Amino acid sequence: MKLLKIKPYDNTFFRLGNNFEFKISNVIQTKNVAYPSTFFGAIFTAILTNNDKFRNKFLSINKNTDHLEILNIKQVYLYDEKQDMVYIKAPKDIFANNKEVKFGKFKEIKGWESCISYPYYLEEPEGSDLERADYYFISIIEFYDKYKNKVLYNSDLKHEDEIFKKNTKTGISLDNSTGIIKESLLYTIEQTEFKNITENYHGSDWSFVVEYDINNDFLKKNHYPKIEDLDKGELKLGGETKVCTYEVIENSDINEFKSKMCEDVLKPGEKLKVILTSDSYFTESESFTKLFNDDMKFLALVNDKPIYIGGFDVKENKEKAMYKGYSAGTILLLLNKSGKDINIKKYLDMRLANKLENRFYKSINLNNGFNQYIYVKGE
Repeated sequence: MKLLKIKPYDNTFFRLGNNFEFKISNVIQTKNVAYPSTFFGAIFTAILTNNDKFRNKFLSINKNTDHLEILNIKQVYLYDEKQDMVYIKAPKDIFANNKEVKFGKFKEIKGWESCISYPYYLEEPEGSDLERADYYFISIIEFYDKYKNKVLYNSDLKHEDEIFKKNTKTGISLDNSTGIIKESLLYTIEQTEFKNITENYHGSDWSFVVEYDINNDFLKKNHYPKIEDLDKGELKLGGETKVCTYEVIENSDINEFKSKMCEDVLKPGEKLKVILTSDSYFTESESFTKLFNDDMKFLALVNDKPIYIGGFDVKENKEKAMYKGYSAGTILLLLNKSGKDINIKKYLDMRLANKLENRFYKSINLNNGFNQYIYVKGE
């Protein structure tokens, strides 16, 4: 996988998946980090822009789904260039204030009635003013050792307010029946930009870094012209197609972080904690007890309020299918009940993958950046 650093010139607009209605709200909110599909679309568009022969071939095919097999993106990171630090969304069993970091503990529900659908729940740690790390990002340096041994420090975490700031602008909608502006049709649009945290530094210290790869075997098999890989340039990102620079980079911290999650085996009776490191949704089922109903027992879910992942198909001029999803940092606790060893990565890749029918009516895995994960054994 290559690493593509994407740096916005300006504020960005990454709309939430839910539909906007004046009857409910007059504020259109934005995400700090776009859904992975937004990065997928921006990168693939940059590939089309820089490869004329490939673009002509690709666009000549009606209802073409080949982009879903040509481009593969994985994790999206936040990169503090000045400090040379890389971050992902913090797991939701972490609690923090400005003095300390603590972990919640999984407890089995015994001897009392509960509305919780799973046999375990997360008990919050004792401590004043601790908040769950829903709004925090965590450094990937030595992440696995620190997280597994539950030894984290405030310096390992960044609150989103240290990274992003919000701007707003006002929009005006016309009454279609009269063509006149109505006060009730005024709305506010949120926009996000990285903070500039270095004095006298022109531009932001922060960038997105996206893991991506091009499937050259698929290109050859389907007689596509060769794609010239991305190097440096500009692309457009987000709902208002803001211009960003991009550049292929190397990063030893990311390489080491990825190498730690190697092929591993879960023994019978062992527990596994899975952290979703990207926003995620599941086309097969919204129920984890149905997704994990064979060799694994689903013990607990630690999540925030649901997110809704959809979008708008510009070509078809209609809304895309909407899915109920889970925000990055969500935790799944599993138990190997099979009586045999389980290859963890192989099992999770199979269970957490979304599928789609391509133009050849064949089921394929979607490699568009959703449903990324890491794991540690135990609780």
